[in-house]
Amino acid sequence: MCLQYSLYIVRRSSESMITQKAGELGALLRPIGNTLYWLPPLNMSVETADELAEITKKVIKITC
Repeated sequence: MCLQYSLYIVRRSSESMITQKAGELGALLRPIGNTLYWLPPLNMSVETADELAEITKKVIKITC
């Protein structure tokens, strides 16, 4: 079982670019339709969740 977070992506065409850039920064993100998902383990630390959130925000600003 895992927690699931979602974030709406404005432009569908930017999904693969967001996923690629996030991977370069150390985050694995999963696009499904117009939503970007995190699927972290339940034992993820708060610090890791904060880092994932920052990477996600940074990537969206770069690509959108």
